[in-house]
Amino acid sequence: HILAWAVYNKILTNTSRIVVTDNTQAISMSTVKPLIQQLLNSPLTKPICPTADILLQPPELDHVLLFANLEKLAMAKLSKQGLKLSSLQNDPLHYANPGENLIVSIDGLICSSWGEWQTFSHIGETSPLDMLTTLIHWWTPKHKKENLLCWCPSDTYGQIISSRLEELYKEVNAHYANNSSSGDYLLIVAKKYYQLQWQSGSCDYHYLSKTPDVYTALSKYRTHFSSTRVDSWLDPTALFASLLAYQSDSQITLFLHTNIDQTISIYLLDELGTLFMQNHTNLNEATLINHFYRFLRSLTKQEAQIKLQFFKIGNTDSNKWEMSSLPLPSSLTKSDYLPVTIIMDSPKNEASCTIKCGSKHFSGISSDPALFKQVSDFMLSLRKSNNHYPLYITELNFSQASPTTTRDYIIQKQRLEKLLNNS
Repeated sequence: HILAWAVYNKILTNTSRIVVTDNTQAISMSTVKPLIQQLLNSPLTKPICPTADILLQPPELDHVLLFANLEKLAMAKLSKQGLKLSSLQNDPLHYANPGENLIVSIDGLICSSWGEWQTFSHIGETSPLDMLTTLIHWWTPKHKKENLLCWCPSDTYGQIISSRLEELYKEVNAHYANNSSSGDYLLIVAKKYYQLQWQSGSCDYHYLSKTPDVYTALSKYRTHFSSTRVDSWLDPTALFASLLAYQSDSQITLFLHTNIDQTISIYLLDELGTLFMQNHTNLNEATLINHFYRFLRSLTKQEAQIKLQFFKIGNTDSNKWEMSSLPLPSSLTKSDYLPVTIIMDSPKNEASCTIKCGSKHFSGISSDPALFKQVSDFMLSLRKSNNHYPLYITELNFSQASPTTTRDYIIQKQRLEKLLNNS
């Protein structure tokens, strides 16, 4: 900050002489010289002279300079390990097996359209998130993301850290530009999943506790629709980017993908932007389409403004995802599986429920394995062979009037089907 002030006020120039004194012995001339060069090549040396019209408008962000400091203790530990790193473990925000965030602090300089330079500083594990919350308050949908410079004083890790922060800034900024009224961004910092969220006039982030993977994070409970983007370091194949591009508060979207081992993955986006995933091994695509259409149609009847759409996912030669629209069934054909209808008092796991299998009814607590063992045994008795056959819930209802979302139905469907098929 001192050097920036000196450069801005023409005290420190290319012809100046400088002496560095530091009683901690942490800063040397070899560190200061390239930093000075960065500042001398930055917009600091070209002051903005705003017009009277600009001064009548609220100030907007014009330039951002970021300076990242390395976590020296973390690097000392890492240098002793000699680990072979995966692509995600190369992420400086989640580095190597310990999942270290190599950035101990971030200092920033912001130039506004009024020509003023402001400083900020964030220290600690979450400094990249704090940096983003500071900058988002400055952004507008028209903000130019190219007015960004980043520098980190490390010969070994400086470039990768600078590039990482620039990528992070540009990705979040691009997502904000398309969803400035409401949006969120998912990333991992030091082994922990965080969700950066913004709405009009506010921005914050929170730690997603007990989150083992991206799918769990994307299926978290939401109170309102929010458009989500996943950090590209967590999405190396761009699958999440392809799926989340279809988020809408007025539709439920289902995707089918047949894997190499012939299992079928189902991805479902609900009207709040929540993403769910299931794998199926004993049903073909036509049966799954008919089954999910039957199940989801019963939900959309209650919310007429919510539409259904189905897609088949394929891989192109360029290793990208291709979405092919699937026609919705014109009528409900006879099922290739045994239908099951469940009525629960509420979406709570301990709610009382009734399970209907044709004319046969079973009642009990919806978390009781013994109840589902009765259903499984009965369904097996109807078959000519004793081979196990997966059971799928055709329809699910909640008898007590209470606000529910598609998420409530999908979460309970997945839980109850697991109980049915593990009995």
